[in-house]
This record gives sequence, structure tokens and C-alpha cells, in this order.
Amino acid sequence: MDTLDSSTRRLLGLCLAITLTMAFAPSPAAAQEQAPKPDVAANPEMAAAHDIALARELMLYGHRTGTVEPLIAAARIMIETPVSDPEYERREEVAEAESAAEDKEGAPKLGLLQLLATARELAGDDANLLAVIDGLEASMTKDRVGGPGMANDRVEAYSTIWYEVAFHGGRTALFEVVGDGDTDLDCWVYDEYENLITSDTDYTDHCVLMWTPARTGAYYVKIHNLGNVWNGIVVTTN
Repeated sequence: MDTLDSSTRRLLGLCLAITLTMAFAPSPAAAQEQAPKPDVAANPEMAAAHDIALARELMLYGHRTGTVEPLIAAARIMIETPVSDPEYERREEVAEAESAAEDKEGAPKLGLLQLLATARELAGDDANLLAVIDGLEASMTKDRVGGPGMANDRVEAYSTIWYEVAFHGGRTALFEVVGDGDTDLDCWVYDEYENLITSDTDYTDHCVLMWTPARTGAYYVKIHNLGNVWNGIVVTTN
């Protein structure tokens, strides 16, 4: 048991270092208006959606560097934060230039079983890491319901996708997008009268859209890919 506790502490320490590195890394968008950050301490629903977005970032880091600890941390978040599979209304506007866009290997999708399988592969013969993975698999529950909405998607090069999402009036709404890191994504949200509510147009592919809807109803989120290759995204909503 002491060995597992030590291993867990090592995982948490590494993931904290990764998170701080991402949070304080210099960005060319620093001079622009920053996207609003969710007040995760005040709203459990928003915290859950934001945690799933963090799991996506940890997963991408683990795949990019070939390290198992971020994947284990991402799997732990997925287990502790059940997600729903909402049926978002979606439409796509593919640019004419997309036919000349570059192609690439498929970006990994965010899913618990795939996270654990990849983590086990990277763990090799490390008994401590394998024990942690075994513990996570044993803690998985079937038929999980509720939680934030999550969807894996893809935005083609130079193209736009729209989501229609219903939110409750008077309650803070969160729509978060985390891409695969290959292109810049810009995001906007509009009401039913086509009024712009908020946007996130910095030089990254991580969009955080947060607002308080005036009324219960449908809102329309526009996600545009400025790059010459498609971007695999994970969308989360509270």
C-alpha cells in the first residue's frame, strides 16, 4: 500500500508541474483580451466540464511525449467525472480551399477505455504503474449517467462547424473546446437573434466561452479552423 501511495503522489506531482507549465507558458495572444475563465470553485457543473477539458490536454501531452503519467491522470479524471452523450444539433461549412488542405494521422479521441489501454502499453513492466492502472480499471462503474456533455469532433481545414446547444436562463453557461494543437481555432456564441454574446479568438485551439443566458433556449456556437489541416476537438458543456 505504501508503494501505491508513493506512486500516486509522483503522478500528482508530475501532472501539477504539467498544468503549471501550460498555464504560465508565454503566448503571442498575451496582449489580446483573454477568454473568461470558469469559476470552478463556485459551480460544480462548470468544474466538471472544465475537468474533462483538462483530461483532453493531459491525454494529448501523454501521446505527444510518450509518457504514461498524464494518461493515468486523464483516466482518473474521466472516472471521477461521468459525462453524458448529448445529441447536439450540428452543421458544417466546408471551405473551397479544404480540397487543397494537408492531411495528417488521426488525432486520438478522448475515451476512458482507450486512455487505459494506451497507459498500460506505455507502462511496460513497471509494476507500480500497472498496479495504479489496475486500480483505475477496478473502480470503473457501468451505466454512468449525467455529468457534463462531451463530444469528440473534427473541424476541417479553413472550415467552420456550428453547434446548437440549449442552456438554462439565469445560470452560467460554459462551452469549452480543446483541439489537438495543430491549428488555431476561433469560437463565437450567438443567441437566437444572431446577437454576438461572447467569443474566444486568441492564437490557440483552446476556446472557453462562458456567459449567463438571459433566457432558456438555444444558443449557437461557431468554431472556425484557421489552419491548413483538420483539427480533432473535444467539446464540453455544463
